[in-house]
Amino acid sequence: LYRRWPAHVHPLAGRDLERAQQIDNRISHEVTFAYWRDYWTDLKGGRVRLVYHRTSDSGDDRYFEIVGAPLDVDEQHIELKMLCREAA
Repeated sequence: LYRRWPAHVHPLAGRDLERAQQIDNRISHEVTFAYWRDYWTDLKGGRVRLVYHRTSDSGDDRYFEIVGAPLDVDEQHIELKMLCREAA
């Protein structure tokens, strides 16, 4: 475990899913974080795995791998969106 951040995990569907899978067919979810200045340094160095804790029970954890580069939404330095795939 490196760091913990609150995030919103959104499963893609319909046109959003089709568009995302044109980039990479493994994409299934979009994860949104509050912007942090050092995100590029923190996420570099290969595959990054995100752990989504739905409840305090660790049996409910879901794992995601970032597939695309993080996107600074509207370049406003407010939020980052990442396209991810659900990992086993």
